[in-house]
Amino acid sequence: MKKFCAAACIAALSVIAVPAAAKTYECKLKMSRSGGNWMGPTMYVDYDEKNGAATVIDGVLNNFFGKPQTVSRITDNEKRVTFAYTVSLPGGTTRSALPVTSKHVYRLTVLKRSLKAKVFMKPVGFDNTFRDSGTCVVK
Repeated sequence: MKKFCAAACIAALSVIAVPAAAKTYECKLKMSRSGGNWMGPTMYVDYDEKNGAATVIDGVLNNFFGKPQTVSRITDNEKRVTFAYTVSLPGGTTRSALPVTSKHVYRLTVLKRSLKAKVFMKPVGFDNTFRDSGTCVVK
């Protein structure tokens, strides 16, 4: 009986030790034309509110990196949380056949009340801006 109680107590403590502030946002995008093929179709953000850290992955990031990328800036207030990050993606070759990478700046904003999402992507050095929207669930 004592072994059972000890095991049960340890299990209960391990449940309590899990940070309650950690969230995973699963955001499904509409995949509108304005979003191009630079994001989506589903974005996952693991957000540790307590430590102010987050990682993000979607189909594009998974294709190029195979793992979540670190979010560099988080803005969290009563109404919304915004995750900003920059990635360098392979972009083809130059005339000299050297590989080229291009930086892409992303910003995902989730409205806390409705869980509606807006995502923007700007390739650095270009005039284009890509955007899409969708809805999220917290897991």
